Amino acid sequence: MNKNIKKLIFKFLIYMRRSVYVFIYFINFFGLNRKPKILIFCYHSIATDDWRFSVSCDEFKKQINHLLKSYQPASLKEIHQYLRGEIKIKKPSFVITFDDGYKDILITKDFLKKLNIKPTVFVLSDQKNADQNELGTNRQFLNTEDLLELKNAGWEIGCHSATHQDFSLLNELEIKKEIISSKLELEKKLLFPVEYFSYPKGRYNADVITALTNAGYTLGVSMDDRVLSIKTNPYKIPRVGVDNTHTFLEFKALHAYPAILFRRILKNTIKL
Repeated sequence: MNKNIKKLIFKFLIYMRRSVYVFIYFINFFGLNRKPKILIFCYHSIATDDWRFSVSCDEFKKQINHLLKSYQPASLKEIHQYLRGEIKIKKPSFVITFDDGYKDILITKDFLKKLNIKPTVFVLSDQKNADQNELGTNRQFLNTEDLLELKNAGWEIGCHSATHQDFSLLNELEIKKEIISSKLELEKKLLFPVEYFSYPKGRYNADVITALTNAGYTLGVSMDDRVLSIKTNPYKIPRVGVDNTHTFLEFKALHAYPAILFRRILKNTIKL
């Protein structure tokens, strides 16, 4: 498909999505829709550039402050304990995660620590050979010292594969390298267990999940547009993706049940 045509289709989809989300927001505003009990958000970069997956620091803080009006912060570790029946989550809760492990997210550390929010960042083990085409950017990654600093601030460190390749195109040996070897390499660098895994672009299948369990990961987070419940498969944890195409009004609506269903239908119907 021609790139210009793709751009036109993308702009049309953004306009259509925005209209739907505004409608959903007003349904929520009048209390006509029930919100999910547990929300897990996925961010990538905190910056003011024009990359789609960058969110400005001011906008990020605005979104977090909005969430705190209705939800309490939780960690991914608590979600894992909840799924195993070790704890109960009685109040509406949200979790913040970051994929890829870009250095610019360090700007959020003090803000989140002050609010007692403990995010998880999913990083690549082989940053030098990262697949830039899949990532869509060449921004700087967090280094080992940065990760230890975040760990000391209460963050969880997870794995996002070795080089961020498209898992749907890999053979069994390549999958093992991206999943199993990456865990060993990260643990060697960081000197603590790495238990959580984020699928690059949310792509996974039965072979990928098998590799995760064999490697010793205890959670796998996706970009599936579904609602988390006590019955959720720990290797299919759904998240809500946030990027700079979302207006603040859209952010208020994008995690509502109708928005989740709408996103799933859109993803399954139209693939750019």
